[in-house]
Amino acid sequence: MIVSPRIALPIIYAFGYGIYGALLPFLPVILHEQGLSDSEVALALSATGLAGILSPLLVAHFADSVLPLRKLLCALFLAAALLTPFWLQVTSLLSAFLITLAIFSLLMPALASLDTFTIDLAKRHEEEPSHPRLTFQGIRTWGSAGFLVPTILLLGAGIESQLSTEVLIAFGTLLAVLSGVVSLILPHNQPVKSGKTKPSKEALRQACTPPIRIIFIAGGIAGVALSMFFAVFPRYLQELGAETTTIGVTSGIGVLYEILLIPFTGRLIRKFGAKNVLLFGIAALPARILLLAAYPSLALAICLQFLHAPVVVGMMVAVPILLHQVGGREFRFSFQGLYTVISFGVARSLGPFLISPILAWYSNTPLVGLRISLCLCGVLGVVAAVILGATNIPRKSKTNRLPVH
Repeated sequence: MIVSPRIALPIIYAFGYGIYGALLPFLPVILHEQGLSDSEVALALSATGLAGILSPLLVAHFADSVLPLRKLLCALFLAAALLTPFWLQVTSLLSAFLITLAIFSLLMPALASLDTFTIDLAKRHEEEPSHPRLTFQGIRTWGSAGFLVPTILLLGAGIESQLSTEVLIAFGTLLAVLSGVVSLILPHNQPVKSGKTKPSKEALRQACTPPIRIIFIAGGIAGVALSMFFAVFPRYLQELGAETTTIGVTSGIGVLYEILLIPFTGRLIRKFGAKNVLLFGIAALPARILLLAAYPSLALAICLQFLHAPVVVGMMVAVPILLHQVGGREFRFSFQGLYTVISFGVARSLGPFLISPILAWYSNTPLVGLRISLCLCGVLGVVAAVILGATNIPRKSKTNRLPVH
């Protein structure tokens, strides 16, 4: 059964990002409660980056030239649902690393491909006046809402008692199953037969040309900082006295600001250009992190969650729009897959490895180690912002019609 994209896409975004909402804010705490130290948790979370290196281009190849996306997404989400309960069997760093690697190798390229599919479909609707209006940022808002809903439901269940690891894992598994089933109602897309040119090879060629090269470099460095931040932030809140429910509320506040800002992404890009929207998002990252490191306060951490919104809009919403416009329809999935490899794969592998020795050295005073790690995150964010801001990117890219400046 195929359903109108105006109905199908919000549903799959809500369920797909709901998986992240049920697990990501709590994953460092879950692994810590399974017996891993802070440095081991950081190393286990580096598997999310390795997943972003190994799987996106392979999945992108299938999406570009082998399988309709709805069938591919169904297989990926259902496989993730089968593996998610194995987080309850974690007994060592190795088992945590392998389970995290397997699950994120399925989820990360699935959501990246969904973004590419939605942007392409919105572009087609724009070219056909008879089609109802469809915008990527409007649809992507449902993903943020889906990320927030599990937190609300889980907190409602945990008001009387602390949320258990079993409840979190079970809820994430349920959402993965629902995502797989709902994927089958997405509109059918016919994979493109690209002839002699390999999609990933063409995506790599375009990524090495300016101005996209600068965006990949800055996005990669900012991705390292972001991965380090995600690895330490839940534990930082815990060291400041936050319970699991408070960590969930803090995460939810950031996502709420994100939901309010995402619908204005298209207007912001038209007014300021994609480069400046991305620049503001990258700059908001070190501003938030360095304030957290300087002033260890739970109240401040909650107040600074409003800076989560521009980071998401710049690094996760504006960039896919930009990449689709320069990548061309024939190689659309591979181009997005390559960016995922660099900014999420390589970056998220490096980040936890950089902070793991710091956390191990300060294992007896974990708050000190977490604050030093945040300082390093902030410095990398500043470097990324300077690289992007100091580069003169023309208003129109050489590849085609993108307003990037």
